[in-house]
Amino acid sequence: MDVQDTDHKRNRRDLLFEEKEQEIVSFLGSTENAIMALATSAADRVLVRMILVTCEGLNIYFFTWGGSRKCEQIRANPRVALCKDRVQIEGTAEILGDLFDPSNAAIRGLFEERFPE
Repeated sequence: MDVQDTDHKRNRRDLLFEEKEQEIVSFLGSTENAIMALATSAADRVLVRMILVTCEGLNIYFFTWGGSRKCEQIRANPRVALCKDRVQIEGTAEILGDLFDPSNAAIRGLFEERFPE
């Protein structure tokens, strides 16, 4: 195999990733997917609840009260899953602090844009 064949395969793989990434971003950004099920777990207990989500690229954001069971479980185990219809997304959650903190103004703007009411 020569270098050109390797570059072609790499470019094809990158293109497939970009297509799949765009498909995921489109799914996350659609109005009907603004409410998703969030699963968190800690201490051998798994909880699932519906949340409002917004995104920027593949970064998915939701907000909740800092003392909620969601936050308690995320602090103990940041591995989470989101589900909508037949699509499941697994990832690692990070608590970014108060939505109204000036450092989170861009995220707050995403929510205000998606949920103007």
